[in-house]
Amino acid sequence: MLKKLALTVVALVVLIGVVGVFALNPLVEKFRPQILALLSQQLGHKVAFDDLKLSLLPSAGIEVKNIRFEATTNENFSVPRVLLKTSLLGIAQGEMSVSELRVERASLRITKRKDGSFSVGDLSLATKPTADAPKREDGDGARETRRVSSAGKSVSLNVDEAAFDALNLVFTDESVEPARVLAVENLTGRFSLKKQGDQMAVSGTVDAKDSSVRFGELFVKNPSGTLNTTFDLNIAPGNVVTANSLVIHLAGSSAMAKGTLFPMERAEADIELDGVNLAALADFVPMLKAYEPAGAISGKVFIGDHAPGQPPVAAGGATGPKFFGDFSINGLAGLVKIPPKEGKPEGEIRITGGTGELRLDDDTLATKGFALTVAGSPFSADVQAKRLSSPVFAFNLTSPSIALDPMMQAIHVEHPLARSGNVTEFRASGAYSTLDKSGKAQISAKEIKTSRLAINDLALPVSIVDGGVRLEKSTLGIFGGKITAEGELPPPGSTLAKARITGSGVDIQSALSAITGNSPMTGKVESTVISADFATDNLLPTLNGGATLRASNGAVLGVNIFGEVLRSVRGIPGVSDALSAYLPRDEQELLASPDTPFDTISLQAAFGGGKIGLNSIVVDHRAYTITGEGAATFSGEADIRLQLKLSQRLVQEILSHQPNVKYLLDRNGRLEIPVVVRKSAGRFTVIPDTDRLLKNAARAGATGVAQRALDKVAPKLGGAGRFLDQLLK
Repeated sequence: MLKKLALTVVALVVLIGVVGVFALNPLVEKFRPQILALLSQQLGHKVAFDDLKLSLLPSAGIEVKNIRFEATTNENFSVPRVLLKTSLLGIAQGEMSVSELRVERASLRITKRKDGSFSVGDLSLATKPTADAPKREDGDGARETRRVSSAGKSVSLNVDEAAFDALNLVFTDESVEPARVLAVENLTGRFSLKKQGDQMAVSGTVDAKDSSVRFGELFVKNPSGTLNTTFDLNIAPGNVVTANSLVIHLAGSSAMAKGTLFPMERAEADIELDGVNLAALADFVPMLKAYEPAGAISGKVFIGDHAPGQPPVAAGGATGPKFFGDFSINGLAGLVKIPPKEGKPEGEIRITGGTGELRLDDDTLATKGFALTVAGSPFSADVQAKRLSSPVFAFNLTSPSIALDPMMQAIHVEHPLARSGNVTEFRASGAYSTLDKSGKAQISAKEIKTSRLAINDLALPVSIVDGGVRLEKSTLGIFGGKITAEGELPPPGSTLAKARITGSGVDIQSALSAITGNSPMTGKVESTVISADFATDNLLPTLNGGATLRASNGAVLGVNIFGEVLRSVRGIPGVSDALSAYLPRDEQELLASPDTPFDTISLQAAFGGGKIGLNSIVVDHRAYTITGEGAATFSGEADIRLQLKLSQRLVQEILSHQPNVKYLLDRNGRLEIPVVVRKSAGRFTVIPDTDRLLKNAARAGATGVAQRALDKVAPKLGGAGRFLDQLLK
């Protein structure tokens, strides 16, 4: 019995509600002109909508369907459903007072034009009501009121609660190049509004938990990500926005703000970052993803026209907001990307373990106790940046030990000179201006050592001008000696690098082995001057310049010029016997050596096109002097014309026993044996220089002897004797 009674009561209530809805709907429809006028007034353009009817659930109110601008397509602005909470009694009395507003599934496309104005489609968003919209009637009660009255009907907005569900927004900013687009789908928000004197209190939440948000490649949030904001704001006259509380949650991190936030010239607020997780943040910032950031940042920032604890600047004296704060960084990690080069893949330098503090003091940002590991090597960094809009950096970077291989591989430096490298007690300090693109630095290291190179007590003063690097004149210990170097490294993609090097005491074999991979010579440099330009990524083939060298107490390796020359003239009657019979024991031993020893050697060379032009060669030894000129390549090939001149002591000894060698004497009466030295495929060959031999023989008048001798020495040059006959006529 009771069950039937309950069902009857429910049925009656439903019936009354349905009857009430149908009874009141005609009354609601009579408010259409006033609602249209009020919406047009608030939106700045004429609007239209379809259905207008009473809704009882979840509470009594008016349902407005398909609101749109009359003058643009629905894709630019459409609101499928709006619920206006109001009093049913007021509707019956001709007074519709809206206290709550709920917008569902709205879609809005807004464009900021190049001139700074805003539009929806082709419609400009006017800052003033349209000419045909009624003027607003504002009340002065506890809440902001907007009213439209006509034909005995009145519609007013006394909103203290507002909400939107499944909002879709596309905002295009054409005032920047390229244009930027913010796209939001399925956004939800809840607001409370309350007027307090001349201020409006606004509090609520905006939840993007199930939303997708995209701002180009700068920010992307998928529906699975966490992003929401809670706020408690006061809005004062002049659109001054003050936050009692503003909290943004993003991927497990949060940022909190309290104070005046807008306009910026009047800002005075505290902002706190609570453990911003860089790895989680990268899920929302695509450009960071490739750099694999990790670590956490926490800190507090004060925004104002004065430092914390100081009085505000007097009215008219403020120049804009200043920023003060302290941050702690823990576990900073990531990748530094090196652009690909000539078909080589992109390089990577990994940074790990970054820990320290950052201090922001007005327009200066500085690190404190900052340490990190770069490509497996530990560094400490003190960096200061002033004038943040166009920073001037001051830095001091130190490391007890740097392994070079990971860094060289990342920047595509594959020269053997840089392999298996290590730097000890490294320091780099200096300053750089991003505005002027100029700066100075001092780079030093106790030792730089690779598989081929050892540099001690490095001290390099460096200047940076327009993106290029100039090495000021500096001295360093290298290859057992000292060199003074200066040069220029141009900006990337610009002209060749330049260098000038002078030195002494350098071990030749160590230096040449380091640069070319093998050394054809030993000895110590007494003096050298090298001046050249080159491409840093392709050193030897692009090397262009010249060099002079004077060295002592060494040898030309892999060829015994003295022995090869003497062996090449064995076919000349009497010469071989004379040399064998009258060479002292020490000189006899020279014949058996695999190399060409020297007391001193002097060279003048020019580089270009991957070749070495040997303009002058002078080799002095107690038993001989070798002079000549020729050409060589960095791969080791050579074609050189030399003249071996025996010492006067040996010449006098030989001539006293064998006068027939007089045709080999030069103008100064020295025994000269001209030869051509060639190196190819790693092998040396030494053959007589027949042209010079003929000239010497003609000068000495030994025609018959020369002809027979040359035919034996070089039987393939059978015309040499006939040429000599012609020469003597």
